[in-house]
Amino acid sequence: MFLRRIKFDVLTFSFGGLILLLLIAAIFMHRSINQASEAERREKQEQLELGMRHSSNDFAALLRDVPDFNSEAKSPAQLEAWISEQYTRWRNKTLHPQLIRGIGAGRMFTAVEIGFSHLELSAERGHTLTKSDWPAVYAPFKTELITRAKNKTLQPLPTEASAQFQIGSEIFLVQPLTASITQQFPAPFIPPPRRQNLPDFTRPPGDRFPNGDPPPFMRHRWEERKKRFEEHQQHLAAELQKERRDAERSVKAAQQALRKGRPRIDQLAGFTFLTLDTDYLQKTFLPQLMAQHFNTAELANYYVAIIAEPERQIFFTNNADRDFSHYDAQAVLFQSETKAWRGNAPPVTPQKLLLLARHKSGSLQSVVNRTRWRNLMIGYGVLLALFVSAVTLMIATARARALAQKQIEFVAGVTHELRTPLTAIQSAGFNLASGRVNEAERVKQYGTMIHTEGRRLADLIDQVLSYARIETNKKSGENLYNFQLLQVASIIEQALSEYEPMFTAAGWQVEKSIATDLPPIFGDANVLAGALKNLLQNALKYAEQGKWLRVAASHVNNEVQITVADHGSGIERRDLPHIFEPFYRAQKMVASTVPGTGLGLSLVNEYMKAHHGRVTVDSVVGEGTVFTLHLPINATNGKSA
Repeated sequence: MFLRRIKFDVLTFSFGGLILLLLIAAIFMHRSINQASEAERREKQEQLELGMRHSSNDFAALLRDVPDFNSEAKSPAQLEAWISEQYTRWRNKTLHPQLIRGIGAGRMFTAVEIGFSHLELSAERGHTLTKSDWPAVYAPFKTELITRAKNKTLQPLPTEASAQFQIGSEIFLVQPLTASITQQFPAPFIPPPRRQNLPDFTRPPGDRFPNGDPPPFMRHRWEERKKRFEEHQQHLAAELQKERRDAERSVKAAQQALRKGRPRIDQLAGFTFLTLDTDYLQKTFLPQLMAQHFNTAELANYYVAIIAEPERQIFFTNNADRDFSHYDAQAVLFQSETKAWRGNAPPVTPQKLLLLARHKSGSLQSVVNRTRWRNLMIGYGVLLALFVSAVTLMIATARARALAQKQIEFVAGVTHELRTPLTAIQSAGFNLASGRVNEAERVKQYGTMIHTEGRRLADLIDQVLSYARIETNKKSGENLYNFQLLQVASIIEQALSEYEPMFTAAGWQVEKSIATDLPPIFGDANVLAGALKNLLQNALKYAEQGKWLRVAASHVNNEVQITVADHGSGIERRDLPHIFEPFYRAQKMVASTVPGTGLGLSLVNEYMKAHHGRVTVDSVVGEGTVFTLHLPINATNGKSA
């Protein structure tokens, strides 16, 4: 028992350790799959956003490819020639000559002349400007020109200044027309002559004496001073002339340097308006653009749409049946704006074109979730298979060990059961053979004992052989039963006739209640009789306490029920689920000296299954037990009719 308990504990601990390892593996697998799914989602999102950025950049490059119409034309004729020349040159070299649908020009040639002209794009008649009224969509730009003309503003405007805006599905590009103005420089600065602040000894001699002549004793000194004064005046005049020449050269150098660094100032004089061809964008350029950037194996799984905001109108889509209220990524393809504008830029309507992408399966997150759940199910399925295998292995091991234990107990029980009748028969035969028993009554008693023990030995051998045949039949699939039409009453009478003397000798009260309207059934007479004999033998062995037996047969619904009831000690509730298992004996019976192998009720159960019937038991401890055999009346040849 100790070794067996140790082995069972080792098996239990091994199974617990395996379950713990499976739980740890499940946790790590769940985390790993979640991390891998998140990494996959980020990778797919980055690929999608990269494709959308490339599409947006190519669309912006398309808009930058338009010609530059800025001109210093002084008249409408010069402006017409310049715009026509630029358009023709651009059309001959561009890859998208159908991009521009219309060109308009609004120019302020004088403070009161602000006109608008549109270019007629005709390959046959040439490109000519035709005067027309200002369109309503360009009204803010006309207002800007009028405001500048009234205020006489002079604001430098860089050559890269531009504007773009959208109204509905129409896209407009605006370029400024500028006029050059020469810068007026101030007159050269000439410094004034220096103030003559001479010392006394440099003043003319006549300035000091009233009559202008010095005294005789000072005449020689004052002549020397007069000479030095004249020399100083000549030197001072030469220095002043040199300073004036240097100042003039500095002013000229400054003017030349200013002209080289800033030769002109650009003043806003008008606008050039380019109207893009919406049909060309929607039917030619955008399909090609989407095919170029969404042709990979991954990005081909997305529907794309270009939505005009804020109206939420569809500008372009590759699947009109899809709803883009939910999307996986977006990018700005175009938006109304002014660029590099100094001062007050003309107002534009805040509109934009948004590029939206949505996965064909609903959303990118749902695709990643489905992949994640599939991987989780596969992983958990493998772990579940391992768990089921471990449980099955443990159950099979436990059953094998239990079966081995039962077989050991069966061998011990059978050995004991065989030894008991053999010992009794051997003792009785020895006494009879040696002549120790001469009285007729004693001889009869010994003969009865030999007959009883021999019958007991035969029943034991029959049980073992029957169990062996049933197990062999399960493996081979052969039919070992001889089914024929039977009368239930005759089978009951046959079984009772063999055991009635034993019940009578033991002082039992036996009652029979067999209905007269029992229908015949198909079955094996010997097998059914063997089932009844097992129940009678069990009652004789285990229900000796009450010494009462009742055998009844009745027709209930579509079956014949044979009932064997006794007033014995009953069966414990914990033993009831196991009494039909091979080699199982109730714990109370094992502890008692009542012999048995644990095969009787298992054979009864197998016999009923072979007849497509069943056996049920109802037992109350201390009151008795009732076994009922249920035999269907529509079973033939061992198969359901």
